[in-house]
Amino acid sequence: MNRSRKIFITHRSLIVAIFVCGSFISACGDNKWKAKSPDDVETMNSGKLSVVCDESVKNVLNGGFELYKNDYPKVELSVKYDNSRKTMAELLGGRERVVVSARDYLPDEDSLMREFGVEKHERLKVAIDALVFVVNKNFPIDTMNANDLREIFTDKNKNFKNYYPILKSNPKIYIKGQNNSENNNFISLVCKNQKLTKKLNIINQNDSLINLVKNNPESISIMYLSSVVRRNDVKMLMIGFENDEGKYINPKPVHQGYIVQELYPYRVNIWVYLLENRRNLPYWFASYLGKETKVQENFIKLGIVPAFAKVKLVPQ
Repeated sequence: MNRSRKIFITHRSLIVAIFVCGSFISACGDNKWKAKSPDDVETMNSGKLSVVCDESVKNVLNGGFELYKNDYPKVELSVKYDNSRKTMAELLGGRERVVVSARDYLPDEDSLMREFGVEKHERLKVAIDALVFVVNKNFPIDTMNANDLREIFTDKNKNFKNYYPILKSNPKIYIKGQNNSENNNFISLVCKNQKLTKKLNIINQNDSLINLVKNNPESISIMYLSSVVRRNDVKMLMIGFENDEGKYINPKPVHQGYIVQELYPYRVNIWVYLLENRRNLPYWFASYLGKETKVQENFIKLGIVPAFAKVKLVPQ
């Protein structure tokens, strides 16, 4: 059954129409295949399935998991949350058939896969979040530049005051630890995989990251948009950057309407990775998260971008 809904997301003069298209799998219920155990038989709407999810996007995916349980009560779904390193280790070790992670493979994971002849896994993008720089509302500047940030973090001779002299001092930087996808995406997206030369202060709780900048005007917390989007007690820095075509993009408010247009540089894809490349229960589960209308609408309500959607700009 095909469904389509038009949802408007706004930010001042911007209106973006997201056409959420649901085309799901109720017609495929007769497909059956044998699971690993010969005593178990799965269909697209029955069987047992365990999932490990990146804990950094728990608030993004938890609603989708609950919707799936309601729509497919004959599937015995169990969900465990862990950091992205352990989440991907479950997949790479063949211990889990499906995991959810907000990052790509890390370089050492890529190397091990090549060494042991492991092909890249089939995966489905379900949503797009963003890595954001969160500051106190009284932080003296509102915008930064992506090239400046890359040099600040990778050149030991550069610091914030070289580029932003209005700052009284070089701000302390807070982020989650190396096993978390925020840190992995920071190295990939902000540092462009260059060697980090600045000290990062590790705080593994979102509330603590927010409270640090609320109580310290000279600090920056790096976290996901989905963790801070509904708050009005802090602000997110706007980032200017050069896109892949070399065109400079002026800083825009950190908002899903601009993220969907690729007008913010630090977009974070949320992926469902599959151990097996076959049309089995994990595949239909991933398709539900990525294509079911109700799940996509939930992503929009959370302030991020559903991956399976048509976007049309509507002049105000």
